[in-house]
Amino acid sequence: MAKNAKGQQTPFWDQHSMGEQRFYSIICSLYGDSPEKYASVVTEGLLPKDRAARCGPEWRKIERSWTRLLAPFVKKK
Repeated sequence: MAKNAKGQQTPFWDQHSMGEQRFYSIICSLYGDSPEKYASVVTEGLLPKDRAARCGPEWRKIERSWTRLLAPFVKKK
């Protein structure tokens, strides 16, 4: 179990990911979309190299999911 901001025990299986996990997921999404633009997150140590190696495929999966979900609501030009 982890502790929340109030020092209370919280289960790891809660519906929301823990802050650190959420941080790495967001940074990974940014990096996966534009590795050249966000290379500094790896070089500065914000995102571990082994995690960064998986960000491209993870981002493409997220992008495909959102595209498929929103397709019926996007106007065709």
